[in-house]
Amino acid sequence: IVVKGAKEHNLKDVSVEIPRNKITVFTGLSGSGKSSFLRVLLGNEEPTTGRVVRADNLLVSYFDQSRTLLDLEATPTSYLAPKSEWVDFQGRKLHVRSYLEKFLFASNQMEMPIRQLSGGERARLSLAALMLEPCQVLVLDEPTNDLDRETLTVLQECLESFEGALLLVSHDRFFLEQVCDRFLAFSPARPGQTEWFSSMEQWEDWRSDEVALGAQMAKDAAKKAQADAKAAANAPKKLSYNDQREYDQMEAKIQDLETSVEKLTAEVHNPETQKELKKLTELTGKLSKTQTELDQAYARWSVLEAMVKGIAANK
Repeated sequence: IVVKGAKEHNLKDVSVEIPRNKITVFTGLSGSGKSSFLRVLLGNEEPTTGRVVRADNLLVSYFDQSRTLLDLEATPTSYLAPKSEWVDFQGRKLHVRSYLEKFLFASNQMEMPIRQLSGGERARLSLAALMLEPCQVLVLDEPTNDLDRETLTVLQECLESFEGALLLVSHDRFFLEQVCDRFLAFSPARPGQTEWFSSMEQWEDWRSDEVALGAQMAKDAAKKAQADAKAAANAPKKLSYNDQREYDQMEAKIQDLETSVEKLTAEVHNPETQKELKKLTELTGKLSKTQTELDQAYARWSVLEAMVKGIAANK
């Protein structure tokens, strides 16, 4: 999929399958595309191109500890089982008090108003409620914030017993090393670029290389800025007739090419097209050619923009 942001490609050519019985974590700096990717997967945002295929009747639960609201007047037992004394946990009927014991609640706490519980106890109750929600995909956004050691242990046990797909956003290194199966890393130097890793050590080695690459790219950008400034100083006083005409038409040309790329991409991913090898080959060729034309148009536009800015600076 491709997700285009306001100023740059937040995500570009990301292709991933989220399987069952795997805990997947997204890692990367702020602005690297994690949130955009998550919104697309959850269906809260549509990709610019490409598609997200979801299983029929897919049930997704999203947990953000800061947004979890508890009924402070209820008790843990009445909050989890408001109409009976039983809860349905992973296909099994459990007495609500037995279920609360799994989350380290003492007998006297089970009938205590939630407002009297500590922050850690409320966090455990929120997790207990979350694990009762029927879902095949569980998304946790910074679930370890402000959790005590006992609650972290409970959370780890819950996640390990979860039978669906689990997506995790967290900065807690120790917790990630304990529970995660794989890491989808978003490059700090190249917007939209991603890599898969099976351990934190692999990711850290890659991130170090990416940070070094980013520093080199910054130096190259500074050199380019100096070169552009020098070129601007020597720029002509106005565009030639042909350059001005090309510049005036370039935005419409790019829009037409982008539309063509989107249509061709949709056709290539059409299930009916996938069944016809000859047609698929032709469309793939057209898509590649059109994408190249689009890239060339953007490059030419950048050149013309630099010329226009140079002329303006010299006035």
